[in-house]
Amino acid sequence: VGFGSADNNQTSNNVTALGYEAAGLGTQANQVTAIGSQSLYKNTAADNTACGYAALFENTSGANNTAVGSEALLNNTSGTQNTAVGYRALDANTSSSYSTAVGTEALTSSNGPYNTAFGVGALALCTSGQQNTAVGYHSSRAVTTGLYNTSIGLESAKSATTGSYNTCLGYRAGHAQSHFSLTTQSNRVVIGYSNTTNAYIKVAWTVVSDAR
Repeated sequence: VGFGSADNNQTSNNVTALGYEAAGLGTQANQVTAIGSQSLYKNTAADNTACGYAALFENTSGANNTAVGSEALLNNTSGTQNTAVGYRALDANTSSSYSTAVGTEALTSSNGPYNTAFGVGALALCTSGQQNTAVGYHSSRAVTTGLYNTSIGLESAKSATTGSYNTCLGYRAGHAQSHFSLTTQSNRVVIGYSNTTNAYIKVAWTVVSDAR
């Protein structure tokens, strides 16, 4: 349905195209659903779903992707098994796989694999960083090349950039206004906000080894 929709899909099976030039240029792509103007426009790979203007627009060989939102996974070409939900979520990704972004501009700059971002602007500036997990509004927003970081909470680790193996838990934990501002450091654990007054745990902390 729509001018130029599924225009070149002459030998494909189980294709649904709704919108101007939806799935319009690609050929031989089975099990494809394109809803929105120019969604999955260049697609030639199977099992992709795009819903929104230009979602998965550049995709050619990447399979098993799901993009919901205007320009979600816009530049993906060969990346597989990515999920993007939200305006421009994962829109810079080209060839990386296994990332999940939910929220407006979540992982919008990323081309690294195995990243997970839930929240508006979460991991928004991440470029080549991989295997990071961010949950919350602007969580780990400034991380660019950092690896294996985990941040949970609104604006948690928001100022972190290139550090790796960091864990931040709580509202603005590791942010500039927290009791510790995480920027380029690695291997740090930050729990709580600057006005935290008490910490509770049922059992004593256990140190598993001594470096000395």
